[in-house]
Amino acid sequence: MILFRYLTREVLLTMSAVAGILLVVIMGSRFIRYFSDAAEGDFPVTILGSLMVFHLPGFMELILPLSFFLGILLAYGQLYMNSEITVVVAGGMSPTRLLRVTLLPATVVAVLVGLCSLWLTPAGALQTEATLEEQRSRLDVSVLAPGRFQDFGGGRTGYITDFNSDGTEMQEVLVHEQPMAGAEKTHSYITRAGTGYQETSVETGSRFLVVRRW
Repeated sequence: MILFRYLTREVLLTMSAVAGILLVVIMGSRFIRYFSDAAEGDFPVTILGSLMVFHLPGFMELILPLSFFLGILLAYGQLYMNSEITVVVAGGMSPTRLLRVTLLPATVVAVLVGLCSLWLTPAGALQTEATLEEQRSRLDVSVLAPGRFQDFGGGRTGYITDFNSDGTEMQEVLVHEQPMAGAEKTHSYITRAGTGYQETSVETGSRFLVVRRW
């Protein structure tokens, strides 16, 4: 029993270290991509954390099997280098029994991967798409970047030249609103103003663009 706990601990500790390194690398790469999209105005920076959490099960689904394989190689390789496996075999543990000892943590990893693959990853992908779709459908001028035409939801395209010193007011605002499929409006509208700012309704949480002409 003591030997079983020792071998299992060595494998799981090594697997955890490898998984942690791989997770940091993969999440860092995805975070940079999302941060670049947010900087371009595709969605607000405030939802970056949620998007990363929703992608975590998908990352773990890929990382856990590879981490467990590398954990076995590194842990047992170190045990062979230190002649610990030789002592274990000399004490009466056969390679077949050693394999059975390894199968228990392997079963735990397989269950976690199956849980991620069949439930958590699809749920995370659904939440990601729902979050992005909600952002696309809501009026949010906070994603606008000066000097660029950008879509900010609801068939609206906006352009601003700059923000004021504290970033709360936009300068020289241009908004083009195109009718959506099935909407009552059938004509496109263009709004120009000298300044504008976003206001949020306290009662409903809806966001409005308030503009002032020159």
